[in-house]
Amino acid sequence: MAMYMDPELMTSAPVITEGNEEKYDPENAPVEVMGLGTPVFPAVHLTAIITCGISTFVSGAILLYMFRTMKTSFWKCTMGDRLVVYLSICDLGFSISHGLDHVIIFGTDDNTPEPACSVIAWFVQEFTLGQSLVVNIAAVAAVIIIVRERRVSFGRYDWVLITWAFGFPAVLGVVIAGNDLLGAIGAWCFMDMRKAAGQALNTFYILAMITVFVVNSVCYIIVFAKIRQVEKMMESFSTGDTEAKEQSKRSRRSAQNMALLVLAFLFQWSLYVAYTSWSFFGNPSYKLLVADVFICNLGGVFNGIAYTLMRKYNRKAEGGGKKGKKGKGEDSLATSVTNVSEPTDKN
Repeated sequence: MAMYMDPELMTSAPVITEGNEEKYDPENAPVEVMGLGTPVFPAVHLTAIITCGISTFVSGAILLYMFRTMKTSFWKCTMGDRLVVYLSICDLGFSISHGLDHVIIFGTDDNTPEPACSVIAWFVQEFTLGQSLVVNIAAVAAVIIIVRERRVSFGRYDWVLITWAFGFPAVLGVVIAGNDLLGAIGAWCFMDMRKAAGQALNTFYILAMITVFVVNSVCYIIVFAKIRQVEKMMESFSTGDTEAKEQSKRSRRSAQNMALLVLAFLFQWSLYVAYTSWSFFGNPSYKLLVADVFICNLGGVFNGIAYTLMRKYNRKAEGGGKKGKKGKGEDSLATSVTNVSEPTDKN
């Protein structure tokens, strides 16, 4: 992931002799391993290895459970459940690639060698940016559903969402890799910050993550406030407005499900935003870095908590159905929520 690194960790540039002159070549300098020989090194890498392992297990368990309990085609499942699947794929891919990076660094006391480091960096940027875009889409969709009271369609087979959230980062990663800008940064693999273009891309990713975080925060506040407002309005509806109540209930439930995923994202990346924002004004504390590593790498756990709460709220809204009983409240992926954002067109 994009991260501020102390420039002093990357100043061991080899000396190149040209005639009688000695010149430094920073773009080919060996990147020093951050914190090697200090308590920071095991604190960062052991924390990352443990949390990535936990996130990998939880994300894999969510995907296995959801597909084993699926009673219909994936594309006929609710938008909320499909978003959980997309986010679990992102968490699983990120945790495996990023966790492997930390295992190699901790086991060898050195940066992950090339070309493995560039491959890992490609997957890290793919799934980090992909997760951010999926959640951002969910946040905007929740606002449209609950505030604008409109249905949301991502096209047949979610092609709009998949192209934007997975296709765009993949193409961007290929372009970056083609320009040899992926590599070690001293703590893990991401952008090669020995090069000016690599530093610029690292800053771009930091600013992009902060921007997405702010936008998602605003969307969450808007959705939360609107849901509270609608709930108060519904209390004044007469008993004859049953259809309006049901429609409003479905809209709120769909928006609430997406808002839970947004909230999980905000919690996961809160310390990252704090750490990287601090880096623009000074050197952040290493204690904050370790805390950031701990929270950021538990994305699968937060996604799992959000999914569990979604199922709980949906069963309660459907009348508290029990396992094994078909009909309302059935314990399955396909019927966990009535989804007003389900696309009906075949564009």
